[in-house]
Amino acid sequence: MPVSSTVLNENFNRSVDSGFIDITTGLPAAAVATPSRLSPHERVKSVVKILREGRMSILDFILRIFDPSQPDFMYNRDWIYNPSKVEKENSGDGQRVSGKLEQMFDRLFADSRGRARMLEWFHPHAVAYISLTVSNEMDAVKEALRGTLDSVTPQFLSTWDLSTTIQDKVALKAPILHSENVIVYFVFYNTC
Repeated sequence: MPVSSTVLNENFNRSVDSGFIDITTGLPAAAVATPSRLSPHERVKSVVKILREGRMSILDFILRIFDPSQPDFMYNRDWIYNPSKVEKENSGDGQRVSGKLEQMFDRLFADSRGRARMLEWFHPHAVAYISLTVSNEMDAVKEALRGTLDSVTPQFLSTWDLSTTIQDKVALKAPILHSENVIVYFVFYNTC
């Protein structure tokens, strides 16, 4: 079947790392020969033009790719979610690995409009995540501090101090709870 758009005859997405498949052949973009090389900017313009001609917004396109009920795009989702070879190689040095997905979030967050939308969306998820994490940490702290009546001796009472008996165990078992920022946030959030 001939392709009606000359833009589709160009392989505007040669990056296998992006997870996109050439829509004219069904093969990974890097496996298709390119008649002429377009710059990354020109490739993006070509994709936007195709989307506009197809009356599809960029967000509708992304939502369709991320939709788990769309098995045709599972390959693309796998490439988006799984770290690339470069990310895996760089993850061992202890520094935060910033793959393309993380770069997209960073760019959204760098724009004040994107940051406002992200924070508004993320707030209930962050509160639920931190609450669950702190609850799990408290369970671990309770277990570490659990003692028996036999362990409370006169010697224990005479040498007991807050730092060695409680704070050290809390810091070890509950790093999030022990963080001053989280405690201040929860005190402020729960009193407002």
